Amino acid sequence: MFILFTGLLVFSFSKLLSIKKIPSFGVLIFLGLFVFFWIWIFFGEIRTKAVKVSIEMNNIIVSQYLGLGRKKIFNLSEFDGFKISLLPSEYDTYEFLYLMMNDKKLLSFLNSTTETIRN
Repeated sequence: MFILFTGLLVFSFSKLLSIKKIPSFGVLIFLGLFVFFWIWIFFGEIRTKAVKVSIEMNNIIVSQYLGLGRKKIFNLSEFDGFKISLLPSEYDTYEFLYLMMNDKKLLSFLNSTTETIRN
């Protein structure tokens, strides 16, 4: 989906450049919004939402950016406990599992992951 959307935007941008009627200021605004959108998606959403979590022996290994980022290794004994929160929305209720360390939420998992962890 990411590649398809980027390809569509690049195609649209190339078409905009080929039209002589559009002022260059409009193209700059379009390009600025495009760059802002991808920086926001990459550094905001993908960093926090697309996280790879591995549970091995007594460790939890977490890496951000679709598993390509720096790995953080936590020992299971470092955690004080966990907390489950329910977040209601218009169509569904989402369940989050938080692993706690020093009374702070350190790691969070959405309901699809918590079902796997519970079983």
